[in-house]
Amino acid sequence: MSARPWAPKPKAGDIVQCRFPESKVGTPGPKDRPGLVIEVEESPEDESASIVRVAYGTSQDVEHRYAGEFTVRATDARAEKPAFSSALAQTAILQWGSGSCMH
Repeated sequence: MSARPWAPKPKAGDIVQCRFPESKVGTPGPKDRPGLVIEVEESPEDESASIVRVAYGTSQDVEHRYAGEFTVRATDARAEKPAFSSALAQTAILQWGSGSCMH
């Protein structure tokens, strides 16, 4: 699926919603999860599309962190979730705007 040209392209540091693969690589997982964009590249197959490396995140139990994990807190009172935690060791490379990763 090609990128949505009207959608803003992601930048490193953006918090996005992703459907991280759970078993088969390339198959989106069943539910949206927060993620932190680590890296953005242009897709070699579609010059208007981007490929992103995203660190997996969760909005559950954000106060309990293991080594290498961190918490990001929302500064906007209207945010749906007040915080999420992430581990940079757990990343996935996903097609931006393909239904597996978006703002």
